[in-house]
Amino acid sequence: MPAHTRRRLGLVVGFGAAVAGSLIAVGLARRFGLDIPWGAWIGLFLANWVGNGGILIPIPGLRFIGWTMAVHQGAQGAPILIGLIAGLAMALGQTSWYLSASAGARHAHRPTGPGTGVPARFPRFADIMRRSERKIESLLRDYGVPTIFSLSALPNPFTTFASISAGSMGMGFRRFLIANFAGHVVLGLILALFGTWLIGD
Repeated sequence: MPAHTRRRLGLVVGFGAAVAGSLIAVGLARRFGLDIPWGAWIGLFLANWVGNGGILIPIPGLRFIGWTMAVHQGAQGAPILIGLIAGLAMALGQTSWYLSASAGARHAHRPTGPGTGVPARFPRFADIMRRSERKIESLLRDYGVPTIFSLSALPNPFTTFASISAGSMGMGFRRFLIANFAGHVVLGLILALFGTWLIGD
């Protein structure tokens, strides 16, 4: 299958997963009788999906907004469900970067810096980011799954670069998927439970 066809297919699948995830979130909210508005559930999913690359366009600050929404909504109740929805959305977004890179589109879609939108006019900071990128590539070669899991489970600006590198370096999709989803679900749960502890009733 040609690279551009695989990329388009990945976008279609990703968008379909985002819509399905949003509908599932609304259905679960109704089933459990939670008073969180429907728009908040959909916003939580879409902010974390798009913020993590669901449409293959890095939007500075949106990932942080998604994290903040998980913390805030976790404080309102059902932190486990909130964490799962946020985590699955983040994982789906990062999977788009992996699929794009594995289809040979790494240079066409790679953001400036590892998913952070670092402008070129900050050469010193950009140099730090480049050195960090080389370190992550080395870790991926030696410890692929643990590296993806660890970076996915902690809030950091390097997750997107790790996903792109995993795809371009030929890391198996199943291995990436397991580590990516497990790590991001852990992150989502941490954020939601942190919200419950910090500002919950």
